[in-house]
This record gives sequence, structure tokens and C-alpha cells, in this order.
Amino acid sequence: MPVDRSILLRLIDTLPEDAVPLAQDMLERYQTWPRSRAPIPEQYRAMREAHSSEIMTPGRIPTGGGGGSFSMRPGGRGYGSQSDGYWEGDTLVIMTTRMHDGHQLRIEQKLRMADDGAQSELRRYDHRGLMGRRCPANLSSA
Repeated sequence: MPVDRSILLRLIDTLPEDAVPLAQDMLERYQTWPRSRAPIPEQYRAMREAHSSEIMTPGRIPTGGGGGSFSMRPGGRGYGSQSDGYWEGDTLVIMTTRMHDGHQLRIEQKLRMADDGAQSELRRYDHRGLMGRRCPANLSSA
């Protein structure tokens, strides 16, 4: 399909008013092509570094996976998350930090499996979130 700028202009004219700032932001980002990566805000960079250094403490065995993302919304506000895991003996610990408009939520999940040789089952799930509140769920009958 050939590109026709007049179609794009007509589409913009039919956008709901609340969608216009988002469309403008997107079009402004495409003024440079090929598109360059937006700089990562210092607050997110610091959160990511603190998160990684906490995972890489002596005695912990990192899972080797993990990752994160960050996006900016119009007005310079951002949201993102970083997630990594490590082993504590036979327990998998997954640490996630979420950021929304400068506020952080830390989530720590612990999962331990029981293996009877024939099948594995989740034996214990423990979850810590906002302000250290704890929500344990012991799935074992013992």
C-alpha cells in the first residue's frame, strides 16, 4: 500500500481528544530516523543497579535470567520493572522491583518444590511486598 500523508492527517483529525497528546508524543519521537533509544532516567538506572547488586551478593546462586524495561509517558513520568532470581538451597527466590511515577514497589517471591521422584509439586510459596507485609501460602499438608 503506498504511503499517503493526507490519510495520516485525516486520521489525526478523527482522534479522540484524549488520544491527541499520545499521538503527538509518538510523532515527535519519530522526527529522528532511525529512531535512537531514549536515555534511561537516572532514577531507573539507580533502581536497576541496586537491584542487581542485591542479587549478586556472596553465597547466592543467580538463575542467569532476568531483565527489565522502562517506558516514559507524556509529561516525563515513567514506569518500569526489573526482575531477577537466585537460589537459596532448594528455594527459588524471584525479586521484582516495579516503579511507577517515581514510586517503587519491591516484591520478593520464594518457591520451593517437593520432588518425590515421580513428580514435583509446589510445596511452599511466600510473598513479600509493599512495606514488608507478608502473605505466606503453605501448600504442603505437613
